[in-house]
Amino acid sequence: MIHGSGADVGAFPYSGPSPITRGAVRILTKPSSGIILSPGCPFSVLPRGFFMITRWPSRSRRFFAAACILLTLCLARRAANAAEGIYAGIAVEQASVRVDYVKSAGIDAPPPSYREAEDDARDAIRSLRAFAGYRLRLPGRFYLSGEVEAAIYPEGGVSGFLEKGTGAGDRDVWRGAWTFEKRSGVGFNVKAGYAPESMDFLGAGRSLYLLAGMRRLDARVEAAHDNGQGISGVRRENVAATPWLIGAGVEFGGARGRFDLRVSYARYDFGFGGGGDGSALNRPRLRYGFDASEWSVSLGYVWSFSSD
Repeated sequence: MIHGSGADVGAFPYSGPSPITRGAVRILTKPSSGIILSPGCPFSVLPRGFFMITRWPSRSRRFFAAACILLTLCLARRAANAAEGIYAGIAVEQASVRVDYVKSAGIDAPPPSYREAEDDARDAIRSLRAFAGYRLRLPGRFYLSGEVEAAIYPEGGVSGFLEKGTGAGDRDVWRGAWTFEKRSGVGFNVKAGYAPESMDFLGAGRSLYLLAGMRRLDARVEAAHDNGQGISGVRRENVAATPWLIGAGVEFGGARGRFDLRVSYARYDFGFGGGGDGSALNRPRLRYGFDASEWSVSLGYVWSFSSD
């Protein structure tokens, strides 16, 4: 960890990128979904399909694999610098979430038709996060951290009512209420920060940082329909998304315990189908799509477990 003014910051010698670092770079830059690690990297003994066991997109798998390697690199360098260390924390977060909802109905029976209707809404969703990570000190009062996190969403969701563009006919998109609710999420963040010598009023644990990360988000959606003529129902689905997020933050307080104030932005989308195969009027091919974007602010507290 970086404490106070830290005159010895960056004092350890730098001998160039390690085999693990080179392996991480190759994962991020390789266009295919296969993973090739540089010779001498401990991960080179793993089979090519090892990091392809999830259903995440190939870009997400490469990011996650590289993030794990980064965390391993940080742990391996701990002996070289006692000021580095493990940290953990909790945070409360509130996000302003906008959801654009699109429902479509397609029929192939002559004459073929395709119609869609749209609605949007915005609301606040609150969450509780727990995280743990490792900070690697770099020369010049800079540092790099990798952290894993888990989040739950005890309350809040986004709801709307699809009205515009709907109708009551067999080929129309029927109106109805819809709801989007987050349930839980896990993810990995990479933070690049700087501990300024000035700004003493922020305390010995002060720092400014940028972050980028990826999450696995589990959510639940409901989409109702009502043609106004006695036919109605509700479609409920558990869905998953892999949003990427970017943000910035400031840490302030003591070296052993400090506050973490963060602002971040994320965007993601998901969808699912329903109805029939579109071969007849009573078998429309339905599609439900959700496109979400959010700005969030979180305030957390971090405990440092460094040895000094």
